[in-house]
Amino acid sequence: MFSFFCLFKVKCLIRIAGLVLVMALGACSSDTSADNDVSLKGQWDSEWDGYIINDTTLEFIDDFGFAYKGDIKHINEFSSNSGVVIIQYTQFPSGNDQSKPYTAVYYRNLTAGTVQLANVINLGVFTSADTETLEEALAKFTLGQMANFVDWGVVQPYTRVN
Repeated sequence: MFSFFCLFKVKCLIRIAGLVLVMALGACSSDTSADNDVSLKGQWDSEWDGYIINDTTLEFIDDFGFAYKGDIKHINEFSSNSGVVIIQYTQFPSGNDQSKPYTAVYYRNLTAGTVQLANVINLGVFTSADTETLEEALAKFTLGQMANFVDWGVVQPYTRVN
């Protein structure tokens, strides 16, 4: 009699453990849809301006004459949600020195739906931080130098449009 109840309890415990495991696995999501896309690629908008980023180009859109477009030459990821994109202008912002065709856009706090994006500028003197060569841009726009070009305190978050 004792062995029958013992065996019955063991079978029940195994079934309960199996049920708990099935329920736990069912609660896990393997959704890989665009809603969970933590990629910099896409269209990002704020109240004032926006970016369109794909595999090869980055475009900055605004209504104040500073819009530009460029070919992505390098992306340096500092972490899974921050980094810098270095581009070569294909369309310069109005008034920029066309002898300096390389610029950068820093990003941080990247999620599936929001990101902070910041065009570079020489802080303190508020002049263009653009460079003449890709090599200069790679050496200049680093994690360690970011504070010279970006004031995150004034950077609004951008929302993913698509």
